[in-house]
Amino acid sequence: MADAGPAVVGGYELVGRVGTGSTATVWKARDPGLGRDVALKQVPAAAVEGLRAEAARLAQLDDPHVVQVFGFVEEAGAAYLVVEWIDGATLAEVLAAGGRLSVPQALGVVRGALLGLAHAHARGIVHGDVSASNVLVDVAGTSRLIDFGVGGSTPAYRAPEAARGETLSPAADVYAAAAVLVHLLTGQLDPGAAPAVDRTDSGLRPVLATALAPEPEARYPDAAAFLAALEEAAERTYGPAWWTTAGVGGMVAPVVAAVAPLGGGAAGGITAATVLSPVAPGLASGLGAAAVTTSRRAPTKLLAGVGALVLLGAAGATAIAVTNGDDEKSAGGAGSSPTKEAFDPVVDAVPSGEYTFRAVVTKTDDKTWLKVGDEITRIWTLTPRCDEDACTGSITSTSGSEFESAWDGATLQQRTPAGDSTWVGDCQDDDGTKTGKVTVRQQQTPRDVTLTPTGPVDEDSGLPAELTGSYQFSETIIKYAAISGPSRPRDCPWEGNQKVTHTATYEVTLTRGADPEVVKSEEERVQQEKKQAEQQETP
Repeated sequence: MADAGPAVVGGYELVGRVGTGSTATVWKARDPGLGRDVALKQVPAAAVEGLRAEAARLAQLDDPHVVQVFGFVEEAGAAYLVVEWIDGATLAEVLAAGGRLSVPQALGVVRGALLGLAHAHARGIVHGDVSASNVLVDVAGTSRLIDFGVGGSTPAYRAPEAARGETLSPAADVYAAAAVLVHLLTGQLDPGAAPAVDRTDSGLRPVLATALAPEPEARYPDAAAFLAALEEAAERTYGPAWWTTAGVGGMVAPVVAAVAPLGGGAAGGITAATVLSPVAPGLASGLGAAAVTTSRRAPTKLLAGVGALVLLGAAGATAIAVTNGDDEKSAGGAGSSPTKEAFDPVVDAVPSGEYTFRAVVTKTDDKTWLKVGDEITRIWTLTPRCDEDACTGSITSTSGSEFESAWDGATLQQRTPAGDSTWVGDCQDDDGTKTGKVTVRQQQTPRDVTLTPTGPVDEDSGLPAELTGSYQFSETIIKYAAISGPSRPRDCPWEGNQKVTHTATYEVTLTRGADPEVVKSEEERVQQEKKQAEQQETP
């Protein structure tokens, strides 16, 4: 090959090396015919025969949560898969870099992997090595399965029958997926011990225990059954917004592997490749002029020339790509349509606009003051101010309060300033008879309330549909007057002028959009307060 031109494999022009592991090398390449970036993943010689044998079945996998394989080219001593382009990193790489997913984020990532796994199981395909290294997450937070049927399973997630060398069923994938979820939820991974189900939330334990049963026949039969049980248990435990992928991409972006450029000319002894033999019947529709012949130098799309050894693992190989002849389904390709800008979890996902605020009492030290289940509702308007690195902003409530806020791509901080207010109320007996006046002082301690996205991202806006958090609120009664007779502890204590402090804990939910019922009740409340103020001003 002349030094003046780029290195070419099967008609794909190599751009650079993404990563090299013990068994495979991944190359970023360019499809000059369609003007798109692709990736070529070198297949170890020992895996080539198995790859050919399972080509037709794996070509059926077409799901947003499975990294697709579209082509297979071979040259003397080397074979390459051409695969869907994804800017992302594996869960293992994210965790190794210090990333720790929240419970909703962990559930969201594993949910995506289970959707992809269910798609494969419905077509009779067993993955065989579901693990943190084989769940790829892109910079938008979407999870996908990679490396179907590579061979040996990962010990830390391996089903008992896999360790015994038995033929694997979908139940083996169920075990491994549950082990991955327990790892994410607990932060614990011990290849020599069973997954720590007892350290997960009690509402999930029965489902996880079934998925991790020692014998495959005692588990959920496939990923679809496991996901259905998990969804039911998670919604019962955490509410309708039990999963999210918001903020996950922020952990992925810094881990995406860099591409080492080739600098032109041949690279590492790679020369022109021979494109493998014909596409299987029924799988070539829509290929058009992309005829399959031997020794063809132009890029050729083969939907059957793919095998069970999909996406053979290479350490550090996290940018995975291919062209598929479909502009809309190409993820990360640069075709005739404009290149999509990289997703920025700070700027692109910052909560903004109207949200419905609900604060529910979950703990109180005085039930005559506040009861568990008491609720406050407001409409919040979030107005962000973003630069390249961070987003701050303001929150305006229909209560009249205003707060500063900050968004880091994963959590929203409500910054509450110090406050001190005093108001006069009525003391009253248990029968409602007023017995005097009480002065109440409310002191607000500066604090940040952390709100975390816990539900699916809004499809229209790309913004978190829901955020949740908690905070404590206290008030202190500091002065009493004209007290007589028994009274309720919340209003007037039994003895003298002692100070009494009440504290309650609230669980907060922000739901995108203004709930019409809350809007109406807030309008009525404001009108009522205005009317009361006017009456007090009237002599």
